[in-house]
Amino acid sequence: MPLSPMIGRQHLHTRRVVCQGFFRDDGLWDIEGRITDEKTYEHANEWRGPLKPGDFVHDMSIRERLGGVHGCTHIVELLGPVATTAFQTVSSSKARELNRAHRARSGDTSKPADSTATPRPRRKPYVVDTCHAWASDGAVVKRWAPDFYTGPDAEAVRAAAAGKEVEIEG
Repeated sequence: MPLSPMIGRQHLHTRRVVCQGFFRDDGLWDIEGRITDEKTYEHANEWRGPLKPGDFVHDMSIRERLGGVHGCTHIVELLGPVATTAFQTVSSSKARELNRAHRARSGDTSKPADSTATPRPRRKPYVVDTCHAWASDGAVVKRWAPDFYTGPDAEAVRAAAAGKEVEIEG
C-alpha cells in the first residue's frame, strides 16, 4: 500500500531495531537484538543531563536481563523481532550447510538419511496459513509447498509437482 503524499514535516524521533543471527564455531547459534531511540533535538534528561541531537535516549540489547526492575518494555519489544530473526537464521539451507560442516569438523559420525529408503509423507510446513504471504491458496505456497496449495488450480499444481523435490529456503 503506497504511503500518502508527503507534506511539510519535522523529524523528531528515530527508533531502530536491529536483530542479527549468527552461527557460532561451536555449532550453536547467537541471536541478538538491539533497540535504540534518539531525538533530533537537544532535550533534558533528569539523570544524564542535556542530551544533544543524535544522543541515544535508549541503547539496549536483548542480552540484558528481562522483567521486573532488571528489564523494561523496550527490551520486551525486541522479543518478537528476535524470534523472527532466530527463525530466519536457523531455517535456511545455508544454516543446514553450516551445521553439516560443523558436524564433520567436530567428528560427528551420525549418518545422513538413507536416500534409498521409502520417502516419508511430507508434513505441512508450519508457516502455511500463518500470514498473508503464506496463505495456502497463494503464490508462495503454490511455488514452495505445492502439496499443500489449496487454490482453484490445486489439483493441477500438485500433479505438476509430483515427484519433484522442493526445498523451502528461509
